[in-house]
Amino acid sequence: MAFTLLADQCSKVAASATLSPYSSLPLLPPFLSLSLVHNRGSAFGLLPGYRFLSIATSVILLIGIFLFRRQLSRATARPADLGAALVTGGTAGNLIDRVRLGYVIDFIDIPHWPVFNLADAALVLGTILIVLGIWWQENRQLELSRTERTARK
Repeated sequence: MAFTLLADQCSKVAASATLSPYSSLPLLPPFLSLSLVHNRGSAFGLLPGYRFLSIATSVILLIGIFLFRRQLSRATARPADLGAALVTGGTAGNLIDRVRLGYVIDFIDIPHWPVFNLADAALVLGTILIVLGIWWQENRQLELSRTERTARK
């Protein structure tokens, strides 16, 4: 979580220091550019002007992830635990921007997709890992249950 938060905040400082708002710097044309955007909405710029709602949603998500992580078994849910750490770091990174600046700094620009940041990438990857971790844990429990039933016969 701390690494994700630190990487996100440092990358946003670097992007803000080197890019002008709404300008674009091609890195790997036409696949990747850096474009500084001040996102006043929530995910993908939706609901601009609802800063309080975005902040409240982030706080609720952080509390939910904290409670979720307490329920995980360390031996069986490593992907979900890593995913929860990524989601926590990403949520915290964007929350810091919203509270401190009133907007989220986005700067990674790929064609046909909204501009995003490292926190957003961590949120997506973390969510995928949580889903995979839960799926893996459920399948493992089903397999253990089948093995126990077979052993009793």
